Amino acid sequence: GLDNAMVCNVNGPDGFLSIRSGPGTNFNIKRKLNRLALLELDIRQRRGNWVRVNTAYRTHTKNGKRMEYKSLHVQGWAHDRFLCSFLD
Repeated sequence: GLDNAMVCNVNGPDGFLSIRSGPGTNFNIKRKLNRLALLELDIRQRRGNWVRVNTAYRTHTKNGKRMEYKSLHVQGWAHDRFLCSFLD
């Protein structure tokens, strides 16, 4: 049940995706990720529109410039409205 996704659709006033300690906005924010961050998800663990995040990393800046692989060291939950599929 592992899958990968990219942070997208975060161009609004916040401009980031919150990774939370649980599946809902009432849980604490563990980390904020900008667009184009990559997530490894456990899609077997879903609660409505919330999905479990195993880890996150970057291979591109939020502006799309290629960069050296960088681990973002976070586990938690993300809302799927801000996630897109991608080709690697």
